[in-house]
Amino acid sequence: MPNTPLEEAREMLALAGAIAGSVRANEQVIVAMSTEDLEELRKDLADSVASASATIAEIKTLLAARDSA
Repeated sequence: MPNTPLEEAREMLALAGAIAGSVRANEQVIVAMSTEDLEELRKDLADSVASASATIAEIKTLLAARDSA
């Protein structure tokens, strides 16, 4: 059975925490990365944040529509 949106959001939150922990644990590896790899990492993380922000905005719109009905 597919995950509900709430379950998927909780999985994404857990993954975000794991990524943050990995960054802290691997600071020296990250510092040694090439500028191009660091830029790609930054872009991927920024894209993830933008996607999550868009989803939050969509949920707010859905809630507002529901509450006004």
